[in-house]
Amino acid sequence: MGEGNDQTLPYNAVEPHILAIDDCEDKDALWDLFCGVMQDDYGAELISYHHIPSPLAPDRLGLKVMAVGHDPAWVNMYRERELFRIDPIAQAANHMLLPFYWSSIEDRIKLTQEQKDFLVLLRQWLKGDGLAIPAFGPSGRNGYFGIGCREAVPDWSRPDAARIYWAAQAFHTRYCILHMAGLDMDFTLTSRQTQILQHLARGLDTQTIAVLLGSQTDTVDNTIRRILKKMGVTDTGSAILRAVSCGLIEP
Repeated sequence: MGEGNDQTLPYNAVEPHILAIDDCEDKDALWDLFCGVMQDDYGAELISYHHIPSPLAPDRLGLKVMAVGHDPAWVNMYRERELFRIDPIAQAANHMLLPFYWSSIEDRIKLTQEQKDFLVLLRQWLKGDGLAIPAFGPSGRNGYFGIGCREAVPDWSRPDAARIYWAAQAFHTRYCILHMAGLDMDFTLTSRQTQILQHLARGLDTQTIAVLLGSQTDTVDNTIRRILKKMGVTDTGSAILRAVSCGLIEP
């Protein structure tokens, strides 16, 4: 997987998995369902997931790391030392469109010394191999999956790898929806403020927005100042990015 000429299966090829994932209403149950599919259908022994909030989202300071099959001591070290910040496999996945095997990371990106040291540490805890899978969600939320086996390269056909890829993306999308529904915003906008911010995101200037809303330019300018104050930012670009991160407006 991961080369430019790779073929993936159509979405409906994994419809049973997708339907079950789409119907799930609880994040813990969703994770259990996904892990069950990976273990029972594909023999995966190592399963991990990074949920990565966008930089201006309400939960931007938290990165959720979930894992099954890994040594708990390694998982705790990974979380406590925030090794995800230097993990080259996870970082590379979020710059690629298709999965690739963990063992190929040194052929894919130029590693820093810190990243090389991380891989040495990783291989002390983890033998075997698996797929690094990028996932892309709403409001700029990315995700990363590691799906593999402990002792050897998983014996997955290309169709199997494609099904794993689609199931991972479906899980991430559903997880984002459930997670964002439970977020507490640290600001609120009126419908008019949201409307103006959406117009700004589309590249309209205040004079044009005033004409569209049947308002005065000064009124729009004052509203924008109130938006910036509410959102705790100093410019409209940051306000737009934060609103997109929170799912309040479309990018």
